[in-house]
Amino acid sequence: MRNFGLFIILLAWIPILGCARPGGAPAGQQSSERTTASENSVATESEASDATPAPAVSEVRVVDENQFQSVLDELKGKVVLIDFWGTWCAPCLELLPHTVEAAAKYGPKGFVVVAVAIDDPNDVAGVEAKLSQRSGYVLPFLSKYGVSSESVEKFGISDGALPHLKLLDRSGKVVETFGIGGTPPNAENIDAAVERVLASSAEAN
Repeated sequence: MRNFGLFIILLAWIPILGCARPGGAPAGQQSSERTTASENSVATESEASDATPAPAVSEVRVVDENQFQSVLDELKGKVVLIDFWGTWCAPCLELLPHTVEAAAKYGPKGFVVVAVAIDDPNDVAGVEAKLSQRSGYVLPFLSKYGVSSESVEKFGISDGALPHLKLLDRSGKVVETFGIGGTPPNAENIDAAVERVLASSAEAN
């Protein structure tokens, strides 16, 4: 975990760095093979129609705190994990694959990850590259305030350090916070909290 103040000082010293087989089978065998293939195709299409498709992958959006709050308001009814991270933050990049995997794992149950990068607002491509493996259950954003104390203040990042995560229940209330008090976020603890909130909201329904 890195402190913003220390990072900004250090930053000044870092340079912006398929086909037919040859030969034929007997006519009867060919017919049988065609029938089997047709049946398999129907079965596959049926299974696909029963599956709930994941949302389309969203593009990275640069937002301020008011636009971000509007997004959270629209997400009420879902369990939301907000992940504040940075492309320059090694612990963030270590945790990010887990966050992306959690979104794909729990997304069909009513869960979504909101990933907010605290980075140069002009570097959308850099943020996009780090999130290239995301599913539609990850909504990517970029702070318009960049790497600054203003981002910390406007987005309510306790301790001013990353990674910083907040778990919201279906009503939009923050029920868990990870990455405060000098304690790095733990992937197992995050999963346990997500499962607990999903289960409690399912029971309430």
